[in-house]
Amino acid sequence: MTAFCRYNNASLGLTVFAVTFVSLGHDLWGSLFFVCALNYKQMELYHSVPFFCFLLGKCFKSSEENGLWKLIKIGSVVVLTFGLCWLPFLRDTDVALQVLRRLFPFGRGLFEDKVSNIWCVLDVLFKLKRNIAPDHLVLLSLATTIMCLLPSAFHLLLNPTIEKFKYSLVNCSLVFFLFSYQVHEKSILIPALSVCLVFHKQPFLASWFLLISTFSMFPLLVKDDLVLPYFALTLLFITVVVFYTVLFEHQSTSTFLILLLSCESDGNDTKSNKEAKLKVTKKKQKYQHKKKGKKRD
Repeated sequence: MTAFCRYNNASLGLTVFAVTFVSLGHDLWGSLFFVCALNYKQMELYHSVPFFCFLLGKCFKSSEENGLWKLIKIGSVVVLTFGLCWLPFLRDTDVALQVLRRLFPFGRGLFEDKVSNIWCVLDVLFKLKRNIAPDHLVLLSLATTIMCLLPSAFHLLLNPTIEKFKYSLVNCSLVFFLFSYQVHEKSILIPALSVCLVFHKQPFLASWFLLISTFSMFPLLVKDDLVLPYFALTLLFITVVVFYTVLFEHQSTSTFLILLLSCESDGNDTKSNKEAKLKVTKKKQKYQHKKKGKKRD
């Protein structure tokens, strides 16, 4: 992909390292890698709230060591890493301010091109950029983002588990993408990474999300002459997901398609979900019966 997406992939890779270390209980290493990701690409702010709430919640509920001492160690790692990253720029105040202005380009507008977030949709009905002053748009997006972040953030702070941490990464990154200021099409890669972290829990919903999120970047891909690779890699992704489901989840291809189309979830068992489960069970029984028959022959 183009150069700017490669830069995003570097920060996403550092974030994966951070999540991995935090999941294994190495909070200091996780903090270090996430600060590196955040300083490499400021868009990692999308993931910052879950990291902050999860680590702070662990400090409050730590039974293995003193919570205050744990908080001091994590805070020290964060401050030292930030200091090392910013050391070349802090020697000159003007340079540091110029870097900050580049990190938060408010002058570029509320969103770019055809990004699939709330403000772009509303702009079709009511021209936000034309009728509302830029300063007011900044405040509006800030207030909306904070309001939508609070439920997931407080829930994670009070219940800091790895599973809730990963789901909070999904929630908060989507909130930033949908409501924050100056969103680009490629920013959907950040929620997409979060969804990949829960793929093993929700493979069908995650598959749908990744397909739709990639499609949302189609105008950008057309602009960069990446239409052919897009269709080729999408087909490859669908093939891999189908084989993953058949081989590792012990389901037939028809079972996978039923689940994919029904968007069945593990959580709320609505009437439609129960009917979908019943159909899947019958299909699995028929599939297993056929396999047993072939083995006997």
